[in-house]
Amino acid sequence: MQARKTCIFCNSHGVTKEHVWPQWAHNLIKSGPEGSYREEAHIFIGKTQYAEPPFRRTRPGNVKNKTLRIVCAKCNNGWMNNIEQRARPILQALIAGMPFEINPNQCQIVTEWITMKCFITEQSRPIEAAFLPSERQEFMKARSIPRGLAIYLGLCGEDSWASAYLRHSAQITRPSDPAPTDNRRNLQSISIGIADLFISMNHCQIDHIGIHTLLDKEQQLVRIHPLNQQSVYWPPSRMTWRQATNFANFQDKILKSNSVQWHPLGIDSNKDPLKNRP
Repeated sequence: MQARKTCIFCNSHGVTKEHVWPQWAHNLIKSGPEGSYREEAHIFIGKTQYAEPPFRRTRPGNVKNKTLRIVCAKCNNGWMNNIEQRARPILQALIAGMPFEINPNQCQIVTEWITMKCFITEQSRPIEAAFLPSERQEFMKARSIPRGLAIYLGLCGEDSWASAYLRHSAQITRPSDPAPTDNRRNLQSISIGIADLFISMNHCQIDHIGIHTLLDKEQQLVRIHPLNQQSVYWPPSRMTWRQATNFANFQDKILKSNSVQWHPLGIDSNKDPLKNRP
């Protein structure tokens, strides 16, 4: 007998479908040429060594209709809908590339929306989730943004980035830290494409490892959280498909660089990979 699913935020039963891409943006997302979309997952136990064969599948329909059954109706139609409605006009202006000054309050509204979406999208493969249950609950109660989280925005919309989702996750430690006793991720990046808007979320639960700051120098990206200035000016320079892909993969490239050492931990949980120790 299959266990009943519970809401990832409040733990109640009776989950409903939540769209990965917001329904109000569906008319902005182009359909694939063959009416289908592709899902992939690659799990490594070394810089190039696979833990298991890559997972690939092609699904019929449009990626904009992708849903996950992970939240209850009360959350979905209540506080989550409130976040959606507050963020929608700002997101529409961002997608349109309208020149404007994004004030701190607007940055916070968009940050809350992106954080909510990242909580949701990482559940497409829950065994690889990095956010803690306590972080989801604190966000539900007080809109608390998890520590170590940084969010960047840009403009692209080329080819697959008009409707794309790419996530990297890993477990890392510093050389001076004790070896981990489990295989839970503590580092992740999530990149989402919605029409012309490119979103990059980077999250590290280990203090003083600011990998995301390497993106601060990129002219095609603006950081909205944490804010390092009073306002953010939109839009930045438009990026190409290749630049967007490089930004989405930058964390993975760092983990596979010569400065990072990979150490298997000897823990087997559904062949979940052991990660890396920089």
